[in-house]
Amino acid sequence: MSRPMVNHVTQREQRLEKMLERLGVDISRFRRDGHGATFEKASWNCVRCAHPSACQEWFESLGQKQMVPPHFCPNCELLRDYIPKR
Repeated sequence: MSRPMVNHVTQREQRLEKMLERLGVDISRFRRDGHGATFEKASWNCVRCAHPSACQEWFESLGQKQMVPPHFCPNCELLRDYIPKR
């Protein structure tokens, strides 16, 4: 049985985790912040994102960790506070 919506949500959540990792965000802290509300909001933003292919291209075009989330990301502003200061 095909479960396209479940697959869609799973793929978007994996992209969010990959984004957090690429930005050097402490994923555990991010998941706990606001008793999970921050992660839930970010996940929902990813599920509704209109630019999933741009996100995938961003991952593929860059090498190491980045300090700034891509401008097209619906979580851009939300993530800025979690990126470690370098």
